[in-house]
Amino acid sequence: MEVIRALDERLFFLINRDTANPLFDLVMPFVTEKDHLIIPAIIGLFLMVALERERRKVLLFLSIFFLGLAVADQTGSILKDIFQRVRPCRIYDVRLLSGCTTSYSMPSSHALNAFFGAAFLSGRYRRLSIPFFALAFLIAYSRVYVGVHYPGDVVVGSLIGLLMGLLLVFLHRKVESLFFKEAPCG
Repeated sequence: MEVIRALDERLFFLINRDTANPLFDLVMPFVTEKDHLIIPAIIGLFLMVALERERRKVLLFLSIFFLGLAVADQTGSILKDIFQRVRPCRIYDVRLLSGCTTSYSMPSSHALNAFFGAAFLSGRYRRLSIPFFALAFLIAYSRVYVGVHYPGDVVVGSLIGLLMGLLLVFLHRKVESLFFKEAPCG
């Protein structure tokens, strides 16, 4: 376990200090701020509702998505209290480009929520899978770059979010098939 912890810390400093550059110093704090996703999310939701032929299906999809997101977020909070891993910005002299909260570090809730969203949205909008997962990866990476999470935190958060997202894709498909059965021909 000590070897894993040492590797995690080494990777943290590699990303946080050794890959530092002016472009990432500008972009990563912007990417890591949740509020910057509100406008694109509202536009996306509006387009989903406006472009979908069957609005009831969109409402079901959105209901499951937001319920799943709330469960994912709470799962992250519960696991933080179980692992009680202190954030690197609380222990070390790091390049801190974002606020260092007092909450625990493991798992990264940003990564968990981002990968949950990418997996779940990709289940419905497969052609957008690459942009969804690219954004999720960028959000997860930004958490290490700005100095508030270890790489292990974002890997664990990403995996939990991905698994929860895939589970909810399966659940959504089952629920949708129950509520929106095709009428038999004949």
